[in-house]
Amino acid sequence: MYEFAMGTEEQFKELERTLNDGLTHVYDVTFPVQVSPTQAIIGLYQVGENFAIDLKDFHKYSCPNSINLPLFESLIKNGTVKFMSFTDMELFFRNIAVAFEPEGMTTTIINYNAENPFGLDDCLFQFQFEKKDLRWYAWIRRMPDLKTRDTSLARTHRIFDEQTQNHYVCWNTPLRTLHDVQTVAILWADKITEYIATGKDFGGRGES
Repeated sequence: MYEFAMGTEEQFKELERTLNDGLTHVYDVTFPVQVSPTQAIIGLYQVGENFAIDLKDFHKYSCPNSINLPLFESLIKNGTVKFMSFTDMELFFRNIAVAFEPEGMTTTIINYNAENPFGLDDCLFQFQFEKKDLRWYAWIRRMPDLKTRDTSLARTHRIFDEQTQNHYVCWNTPLRTLHDVQTVAILWADKITEYIATGKDFGGRGES
C-alpha cells in the first residue's frame, strides 16, 4: 500500500479517472512490516458510485498485532473493502501512510507566521511534529501571548501532556499523516491569531 499511501493529489486524480472505465486494475503493492508477507497484489475497481479493493490470495496474509487501522485489517482478514466514494478510498490509502513512517519520528522545530490581517505585532508560532502510537502530534513550542483573552485549554484548543509538561494542538480525530498534522497546526495558528485579535471563538473543544 506504500505506493498509494504516499501518492500525490494529481496521482489520485489520475487513479479516479482510470477507474471510471469499469474494469479491475491490478497493482503490485508493499504492505507495512507488521503484515506477513509484505508484497501483495490488489485490484481496484468502481461499481456504480462505489469503489472497492480486493486482495489477491488474502488467506496468505496475517497481521499478528493490531496496527490500529480497522479497514486495512479488514482487507487482510476478508479480502475486500468497499467505499461509498472515491474520496473514501483515497482517505483509506492516506491513513495507511502512518504505518510506513518510523515510530517515534520527530521533526525539527518549524516556524509559522500566521495570517495576520489584524496588524498584530506578533504572530509567530513554532511547532514540532511527532509520530507516536500511530498518530501525529503537533507540539506547540511557541505561540504569541494571548493578552487579555481566556487562556484555558478549552478556549484555545490545546491539550496539556502531563508526561512531557508540554501542550499540543487539540483535534477531534487522530491525525494519521505528517501532512495532515501540519495542515491542522497551520489552521489552528491562524484561528488563534484571529482569537487574539477579535476574541472570536472557533468551535467547541475537540477530543484528545
